[in-house]
Amino acid sequence: MSSSQQLCLFLLSKCRSLKLAKQIHAYVDKNGLYTDPLVAGKLHLLCAVSISDALHYARCLLLQFPNPDAFMYNTLIRELAESETPSDSLHTFVKMRQQSIVLPDGFSFAFTLKVVANCRFLRAGLQLHGQALCHGLDSHIFVGTTLISMYMECGNVHSARQVFEEMSDPTLSYGMQLSLRLLGKLESARQAFFEMPLKDDVSWSTMIVGFAHNGLFNEAFGFFRQLQRERIRPNEVSLTGVLSACAQAGAFEFGKILHGFIQKSGFLQIVSMSNALMDTYSRCGNVVMARLVFQNMLVGRNVVSWTSMIAGLAMHGHGEKTIELFHEMEECGVTPDGITFISLLYDCSHAGLVEQGCAYFSKMKNVYGIEPAIEQK
Repeated sequence: MSSSQQLCLFLLSKCRSLKLAKQIHAYVDKNGLYTDPLVAGKLHLLCAVSISDALHYARCLLLQFPNPDAFMYNTLIRELAESETPSDSLHTFVKMRQQSIVLPDGFSFAFTLKVVANCRFLRAGLQLHGQALCHGLDSHIFVGTTLISMYMECGNVHSARQVFEEMSDPTLSYGMQLSLRLLGKLESARQAFFEMPLKDDVSWSTMIVGFAHNGLFNEAFGFFRQLQRERIRPNEVSLTGVLSACAQAGAFEFGKILHGFIQKSGFLQIVSMSNALMDTYSRCGNVVMARLVFQNMLVGRNVVSWTSMIAGLAMHGHGEKTIELFHEMEECGVTPDGITFISLLYDCSHAGLVEQGCAYFSKMKNVYGIEPAIEQK
């Protein structure tokens, strides 16, 4: 390894800011190291994952590198999926497909399918399913499970069941059978759960989320307590499910207990977890705690985070604070969506701010190109 390579890798290991990353990039270009897969990979990974405001730069780097590999594409797709502009991950996948020398693998499809599921892009999901078949990846465990999740999220139960039945791996059957049964008969899923010889975190999470979505909050709480008694570590899905139950049932005290557990377990670093906590506190009537969670999100706030806090303030009649937070959201460069404007217009309506409400309605259409929904008319 040359001295310039060693120096570059050392600098990358110490880099903590986008400004320094750009300087290292200039050094890489000057010394002809951009063709070195190790240096290029480390620089790209640093910008995509480690530096909070460098994701857009990582995307530019990927386009400049002469020979990006599947890992670099997959890293960017995964990180963009969790960003404020998840649709950019789809564009990155398309770019990857256009590069004939880089073939997508199972993780490429799985990460992209997750975005499709979250955004309910069924048409894109169908196209991805077809491409996965062409590449022989439909039997890949990760791809198969995300295909099922995508179809379920998009409301296409028939296709979800069809994918499940075509999967031959027996280790998938318990969790997926529960998921599919929960779409129809909850009691059937409960019976299948108790008949399982081995219950993993996926099985418990599926039941907790199923109970919460069906309004059976006591059952969701009971299953979560039992999960802890069985010494099974709750995962992100089970915690989000029980937080949803707390929010809908107004179970403030239980929500506080969960908050403590989430904080100790390090789950607060996950943006979706903080968003769920904010929603729980707001619906339970404690907007102060919701604001505290929001303020402690030093990095990673997405449009859902801002909208949840705006909705919480609007719900409890904090008219001026709601508007102030909306302006702060715009100043931070976060683009509001239709749900954001529903909350904002609700706030203006209940606070008697007719002129401001009309101004925001006009801004929604003319500046952000959002067509009014029924709730906004």
